[in-house]
Amino acid sequence: KKDTLATHANTFYTVLPKAEISSVEKQISYVESVSTPLSEGAEVGTITYLISGEVIGTMPILASESVEKLGFWGLVGRMMKIFLLS
Repeated sequence: KKDTLATHANTFYTVLPKAEISSVEKQISYVESVSTPLSEGAEVGTITYLISGEVIGTMPILASESVEKLGFWGLVGRMMKIFLLS
């Protein structure tokens, strides 16, 4: 598959003063390289929550489905598809 959905492990909760709620920042980082096969639930990144540059929490980003390794004929088929559609 070209795109695989990702999900987070659980919901992040914290108690903040009302004045700070609007200043919460979210940084999303993904691992640089993911090799196949990839199992459902494998960590593929991290969501980091910050206020004024200070980390207030992190959560892993997980693969929401498995991705099988592409074999030789699958690679040939994908290349032909790209060649024919471009």
